[in-house]
Amino acid sequence: MEYRNPVLTGFYPDPSICRAGNDYYMVTSSFEYLPGIPVFHSRDLVNWEQVGHCLTRKEQMTFPEAPASGGIYAATIRYHQGKFYVTSTNTSAQGHTGNFIVSAEDPAGEWSDPVWVEQGGIDPSLFFDEDGTAYYTSNGMFRDHSGVMRNMIQQSVISAETGEILRGPEVISLGTGGRCAEGPHLYRKDGMYYLLLAEGGTELGHMETIFRSENPFGPFQPCPGNPILTARDENRPELAAAGHADIVEDADGRYWMVFLCYRTIDAKFHHLGRETSIVPLIWEEGTWPQIPGGRAPRRLVRCLPEREVAQRDLRRSFYDDFSGTRKLDWNTIREYCGEIETGKEGLRIKGSRISLWEQKTPSFLGVRQKHMRFLCSTDLRFMPETPEEEAGLCVLYSNTAYYSFRIVRGKKGFALSLRRRIHDMETEQRCLELKEGRAEIAVMGEEADYHFGVMENGEFLELAKADTRLLSTEVNRGFTGVYIGLYASGNGKNCRKPAVFSYFRYEGQDDEV
Repeated sequence: MEYRNPVLTGFYPDPSICRAGNDYYMVTSSFEYLPGIPVFHSRDLVNWEQVGHCLTRKEQMTFPEAPASGGIYAATIRYHQGKFYVTSTNTSAQGHTGNFIVSAEDPAGEWSDPVWVEQGGIDPSLFFDEDGTAYYTSNGMFRDHSGVMRNMIQQSVISAETGEILRGPEVISLGTGGRCAEGPHLYRKDGMYYLLLAEGGTELGHMETIFRSENPFGPFQPCPGNPILTARDENRPELAAAGHADIVEDADGRYWMVFLCYRTIDAKFHHLGRETSIVPLIWEEGTWPQIPGGRAPRRLVRCLPEREVAQRDLRRSFYDDFSGTRKLDWNTIREYCGEIETGKEGLRIKGSRISLWEQKTPSFLGVRQKHMRFLCSTDLRFMPETPEEEAGLCVLYSNTAYYSFRIVRGKKGFALSLRRRIHDMETEQRCLELKEGRAEIAVMGEEADYHFGVMENGEFLELAKADTRLLSTEVNRGFTGVYIGLYASGNGKNCRKPAVFSYFRYEGQDDEV
């Protein structure tokens, strides 16, 4: 069996996985984007297809005015007695916040309204023991003897249906001493309870450590080989920052570990976000889990079982003519935007007074950038009536870091212009005067640069470019990745006319899957 990591490319961090029969389901965190908590399905652990979201209704939750990288943090998915459970944390400052559980019998369908669990911390996890007891594990904070705030891992027994705490919470681990002990998962194997943790922070020092005990509340003994997963000692890691993992047993009794990681530019910068990879484990009775070939993961994986799995990049091509229901790839920011609708002409976006740089909900609809190299295009009709009105394509990391290539008012009519905004620095480059308010605009991505231009007779004509590294996490901080979006804004006033996008096409062009 041979495949290439990441298996989910682009901004899909903090993966969690479960099995139901011969089917595998995975969720990732989604932060300020809605719908929230994407759900993926696979039959072979390599090829994953998105089948839904856990958070799809305003009544469940939204994140008004949440900061970039706020909203929904890491989630855990578990399957128990015919029902799926997902638990996560809403970190927003408004509305009901904290840890919650949603459930569904069909993971591709509607999920329940949240039930709230009054246990603090982030990265909550559920474990259903053989007798049905539900253990709820999360991280937390405490003040040590010297007065310094430190992370710890806490655990309760709860009702998964109501969120009621039946015992605890109790501190069960401080980790191995690495900073940011988080992402806990509890498992039972061969009569022992295993506790898997992320430590070191979700950057280059990220790692996974594991512990075990005869009792689910400990005391837990650390694995002598910790960390069992990390790329921290690699000079130029193929998959950097490996950590925040989860383990699943497949239908044949073999074990696999999913984890987040990222791919870098110049060995320093990453802008696609943290991605999801998977590796096989060797985990025999009475032993500790190990990754074949060492604890630093590789992009190309060759492993048992000896069966052919044809890896397909299900996210390489994406096309939408907006003639049907909204595809699962699309997201809005912080809230569900009411200024976006479909019609016979395509997607209509009515620009509101909210600008892209505001910590609110702009008239924006975007998809994740999933490849280092790609070509994205759209046909846009827009006739701005004031100098403040604009509409176009946006390459966005956050409301303080983005490139917007759009139609604006020109000297004699209309024009294409590129705005580069990185925190308090902003530049404007007029690229092309237009006779009418219509253009087939495009952005081409490469490892080092974004190229902005127009499509003419199927060919890309470049008009401007911008540095990808300025949209990286290393420049902007945060936990997300780049989106390619369609938007319109009146920048202080509502636009008088909508922007109409007749299609949207994204083509990944990476040489490797």
